[in-house]
Amino acid sequence: MEVTKVEDIKISAFVASHYIGGKNCIVKFTSEDREDIEKLPSREKAILSKYLRLPEEALVNALAPLPPKKTVPEKLKATAKKATTKKSTSKKTTSKKEVPKITKDE
Repeated sequence: MEVTKVEDIKISAFVASHYIGGKNCIVKFTSEDREDIEKLPSREKAILSKYLRLPEEALVNALAPLPPKKTVPEKLKATAKKATTKKSTSKKTTSKKEVPKITKDE
C-alpha cells in the first residue's frame, strides 16, 4: 500500500482507527463505515473513546454520522405551494381627475 499526499485511499475502519490523531494523515469515516466501527474490538473502542473524549456508545455517531434524511422533493414542494397559495386579483388604480366646479356666475 502506498500513501501519497495526492491520492486518498480506502482502508478498513480497524486500520484507520490506528491513525486517528496522527499528524501526517487525515482519517475520514463515512456512513458506510458505521457497521465496521460498531464491530471494532473493545480495546480499539476504548482507545478511540479516550482520545476523542466520548463514551463508547457515541463513537459511531461521532465518527460516521448518518446522511441527512431526504426531505420532500423540490417538485412536490412547488406543487404544494401552488395548491396553498391563493391568486390575488390585482386592482387597477386610476388617478382621479378633478372635476371642474361650476359656479353660478358662468
